[in-house]
Amino acid sequence: MDIITDAGLSGAKPATTPLPKGFKFCSTKDTLFANPDQYRRLQLSQHVQRPYTHHWEAAVHVLRYLKGCPSKGLFFPANSSFRLEAFCDADLASCLTTRKSLTGYCVYLGYSLISWKTKKQTTVSRSSTEAEYRRLAYTAIAKDKSET
Repeated sequence: MDIITDAGLSGAKPATTPLPKGFKFCSTKDTLFANPDQYRRLQLSQHVQRPYTHHWEAAVHVLRYLKGCPSKGLFFPANSSFRLEAFCDADLASCLTTRKSLTGYCVYLGYSLISWKTKKQTTVSRSSTEAEYRRLAYTAIAKDKSET
């Protein structure tokens, strides 16, 4: 709630989704955001050098979503199993600027989400199979780290 207040969104209407369906970032088809320091204060890792207006609008949308669900959190039931499961997915060439794939994974201990990450792959994949294989290998490494 401190971040929402700091961004000046205390009076903003909450959003029902983290981002609109089908939302894509594109760094070349918009104007530069007039106040990049305001964007940087949100401590977002992408586009900090040159944030565009739609980057700020997306960040505001996420903050409005968080405003509407302050009581949501992670649940760790006492009767959960110790079975470790990991799931991953890749979206081939989803970055419109670099054509790199956006990939993500989540790791569960029983029914509890214990680790998750989404990031842009460091290389351009030539096929969806290659993008999925890269994601699978990265997820296996992440799962292995969470077992130790």
